[in-house]
Amino acid sequence: MHGRLKVKTTAEKEREKRLEKEEKCKLFKAGIDKAFEMRKKNDNENALSVTAPLLMANPDVYTLWNYRREVFLQRRDLLNQISEDLSLQQAEPELTQESFEELCSKELDLTSTCLLKNPKSYCVWHHRYWILQIMKNPNWKREIQLCNEFLEMDERNFHCWDFRRFVCHSENIPIEEELDFSLKKVEENFSNFSSWFYRSSLFTEAHTRKIIDFTGFWNDEYSMVESALFTDPSDQSPWFYHKWLLATNYGKNISSFSTTNENFKVTIENIIYDVTSGILAVVFNKSIRKCQYLVSFKDDSFEHNVQEKSWFSTNEPFSKTWYIFTSFHKSCDVVILTLDASMNDPFLVGLPDTIECKRMKGNDKFTMNSINCEHLLSEEKIKSLRCLQAMEPMNKWINLVLTAIDDKQPKENAK
Repeated sequence: MHGRLKVKTTAEKEREKRLEKEEKCKLFKAGIDKAFEMRKKNDNENALSVTAPLLMANPDVYTLWNYRREVFLQRRDLLNQISEDLSLQQAEPELTQESFEELCSKELDLTSTCLLKNPKSYCVWHHRYWILQIMKNPNWKREIQLCNEFLEMDERNFHCWDFRRFVCHSENIPIEEELDFSLKKVEENFSNFSSWFYRSSLFTEAHTRKIIDFTGFWNDEYSMVESALFTDPSDQSPWFYHKWLLATNYGKNISSFSTTNENFKVTIENIIYDVTSGILAVVFNKSIRKCQYLVSFKDDSFEHNVQEKSWFSTNEPFSKTWYIFTSFHKSCDVVILTLDASMNDPFLVGLPDTIECKRMKGNDKFTMNSINCEHLLSEEKIKSLRCLQAMEPMNKWINLVLTAIDDKQPKENAK
């Protein structure tokens, strides 16, 4: 009919899109080739202007960011030379500290644009880190605002959370302010694991640096996470925070989560003894080369020293889990592990010479976990968890927690 536009078929639309995409790819490849040729010839005068549109089209070309960093380093080195020899300023009259800072600021603008295209680009976030570190007077408030904006867009963007830690440490932002921020993000969405984790790391740092005493915050934190658990028992994020709270033992052991050298020591997480098979298994917090403990079993009426010294693992020579076949097949109350003094292994830094472990509950297996009896919750809190289990009997998270708590009850207290 006259006066009516022809409606394009699906095939025609797809053909146009394909041709348009091919043309864009051709132009992008030509731009990349030009940039690489300039880099090869060390022609850096127009490098920033040539590579910027390419990165805005595709922010994940790491080589182009490397090229831009080379240009920035070249200019910074020249600026340092000018400061030492003023006669060189005639060759580069426009290169001053102010102009360099302005150039860096424009580079931050470029990364902001690229992050809008891909908010989880490793290379763009890394480049932004790098630019801020070569600036003399970065605008840290601007960086915090950028973090706020990107966390509004995606509250679980771990790149942004990591970048926020960097900004806060660089600007010495009070931990109390960040605790308030993390609380706000938790209250907005308690399913946001990133905000829970950020909160735990802030408390650990603040307690270790003696800024706060976490033992005074523990009950309030537990009440908050308990509310989240009852609101949506199937959400795993608050359960992980709940597990972390239990592991801190009412805040008394929070320093053990600090990322200091103490945190890299080898420790024992689990010991399991099966009476029927006579197998004793030891689980460490990290892989070690050969378990070097001598084993003894003890009860009120006897003490038996295991003669076997050969430990085995399915992942030799390094493994987290080691087991030994013993000829002992009796139930006992105590297992004693003594480090073999004849063997000296530097990979076992921090392990105690002797570990004495009591049997938990009246069963055939001996178990010792990283969260022992003194980490148990009060009867009131355990009762609350059992109430939740009654409402959600098939919920794996509540069942795992209560099973762990029951396994840690001493056998004389078991009901």
